[in-house]
Amino acid sequence: MGSTVPSESIRVFLLIENRLLREALVRLFRKRSDLTVVGQSWQADLNVQQVLDSNCDVLVVASFQTNCLPTSITLECIGQLSLKVVLIGMDCDE
Repeated sequence: MGSTVPSESIRVFLLIENRLLREALVRLFRKRSDLTVVGQSWQADLNVQQVLDSNCDVLVVASFQTNCLPTSITLECIGQLSLKVVLIGMDCDE
């Protein structure tokens, strides 16, 4: 994201499948001085190292899939960093 993050800001990484939701949260968080988006991705292009390198405090995950949190995220990220994980459940209307 390129800008410096205030020390009291909560660093958030968005792992959100839905582009509109992801972009809306980025815009919303930009308006808040206490929240900073330090990275974003979606399942298909996820590089676990991105999450690790971001030094995020919170990982926000939203997916239409029931197993939306990949095992690699659980083991690598949560095990190596002290971060909180927020899961947003979404259902597809058919």
